[in-house]
Amino acid sequence: MNEVKRFKSPLGVDQFKKFISSGELPDSEPIMECDLTVIHDAINDTMTKKNKSGKVLTPPQWDRYLVEPTHKTLSSLPIPILTSMGLWHWLCLFELKEFVLNRWVGPNHTEENMLKHGNRFIGNQTLNGASRNCLARLFRIGDLLYSDADGYSLCEQAFRNQTLIQGLLDCDISLNRVTSRATVKAISALPEGQIKKLLPMINTYLSSMKFVILTEDEIASLIIKDLIPLSK
Repeated sequence: MNEVKRFKSPLGVDQFKKFISSGELPDSEPIMECDLTVIHDAINDTMTKKNKSGKVLTPPQWDRYLVEPTHKTLSSLPIPILTSMGLWHWLCLFELKEFVLNRWVGPNHTEENMLKHGNRFIGNQTLNGASRNCLARLFRIGDLLYSDADGYSLCEQAFRNQTLIQGLLDCDISLNRVTSRATVKAISALPEGQIKKLLPMINTYLSSMKFVILTEDEIASLIIKDLIPLSK
């Protein structure tokens, strides 16, 4: 078992710069015991995984294989902890730092490159901030798209298109599981340019209607019928 911690205060940009130059991390506090071995093992396995053509996966392709172990493992933490950016900053700057470096910064771990991708290590407590943090975004997608009926299959489907992931997490529709799942079901197979055009349309459309009484399949059907033709 691992002792999971969080920084007592989430890092701002200045503190992140200080960390890069000195390696000095802010004070942390223990939260609870949690077995992070599953995440570490999944990362090691995914980074050497090959596709059907025998080529090693690219870093963006890693995400869809890591949603499930990340979400399953961290779901045991209390909700107030999961909504604290101090946890995600600690994971990205301490426990899983090497993964974040490999996923976003690449082999050249210079101060300049780390600063360029600073929001992948920290990020503030907003939709936009949390959706950039490397580990928080994986967890959020798992939390939004998992269901007992189809497991994490919709998560894997969504992560085949990074534009869909980022656009979804930036929208208000990501505050609701039903609208998030409906959106992915309706548009995940479309071309990237069309997805980029559709997401703000869907966000506006769903915010102006009483979707609470509709199922995710009914909402997906409305998106397909009313919005997709307008995006072509």
